[in-house]
Amino acid sequence: MGDLFWRFILFSSIVSGFFACTEKPKSELIEINVPNKVNTEVTLNDIAESIQYIQLETRPDAFISRINEVFLHDNKLYIWYLFQKILVFDLDGKFLGALGKQGDGPGEYRSVSAMAVDDSSGEIYLFAGKKIMRYSPEHELIEEKRIDSSLDFGFDFFRILGGERFCISQEYGNVVEGGFANETKLYRFDAAMAVIDTLPLRKVIMEKKMASRLGYTDYISSFNGKHFIYTPVTTNENYLRDTLYQLRDMQLKPFAKLNFPKPHLDDRGFKQYLIANVVHTANYLSSHFYDFDNSLYQFLYHMESGQGYLVKGGFLDEDGDSLNLRVLSAEEDLFYFVKPAAYVSGEQEEANPVIGLVKLK
Repeated sequence: MGDLFWRFILFSSIVSGFFACTEKPKSELIEINVPNKVNTEVTLNDIAESIQYIQLETRPDAFISRINEVFLHDNKLYIWYLFQKILVFDLDGKFLGALGKQGDGPGEYRSVSAMAVDDSSGEIYLFAGKKIMRYSPEHELIEEKRIDSSLDFGFDFFRILGGERFCISQEYGNVVEGGFANETKLYRFDAAMAVIDTLPLRKVIMEKKMASRLGYTDYISSFNGKHFIYTPVTTNENYLRDTLYQLRDMQLKPFAKLNFPKPHLDDRGFKQYLIANVVHTANYLSSHFYDFDNSLYQFLYHMESGQGYLVKGGFLDEDGDSLNLRVLSAEEDLFYFVKPAAYVSGEQEEANPVIGLVKLK
């Protein structure tokens, strides 16, 4: 009897261990539901710990009609204007000058496709056509060099992360079997800006050549040594690319999935949502996307509390204007907005916009 009892116990232990070993591991992918109802009256004061308004100085040599992106470094704002040049202002809005010189000669550039600041050295990099321009923290040109001739495409994103240099390319209309491919790739460069590694991020094959952009290049967001990546696809597909990935050692790991309200496709098979970006800051996840009628939405989600806001156009300021928030410093949960100056009269010179710095709660 005793021997039979212990045999039963041993058999039960083996069976229990077998099922424990074969049980599927739980997924680490975070799933976040995007509301199907827009929050119509969410103000900046509802989400912000502090708001700083900076009226940019208006000058003939620094008049700004359209801002592509804003960078903050060493208490200076670097305004990337119309893809053409970089204008520098202090935090009081005073114009400090332009970065570099425009032109086609040595030491000059005609337009900018990507910009980055090396936080450790304070040096500033510009990708300008087939050239890379490197400037000192005092805005003096240190080096100008040609991009590797084998890279016959441009880069629209450049960042220095943990001392490593990363670029992202958008390659359109590559001839492949079955048609044409639009491809996005991540490149890692050494200190001499030579390619040392490449990672394909997406590949969309189409019957005809098509190329379009959503105007956002917030591809990588970083804080506490962690890097997250999302690159948009604007051409139509029968599924939604709704996942933010974590970048580790040139490998992508799914991190967070946005569950958008269904259906994702309309009656014609077109995507209902065009996701422009998904970025992760120290405490928030933010995404901009367009719906089928080309309206812009922003989804802002607090990772710890689970509180999410979905707004159309942007968050409201004290004047009732909708302001679109973009990440300025992921480490600090710091965002920025661009607010055009109010029209006064045709007799007065139009003022430069206001830049708002919004630190979230």
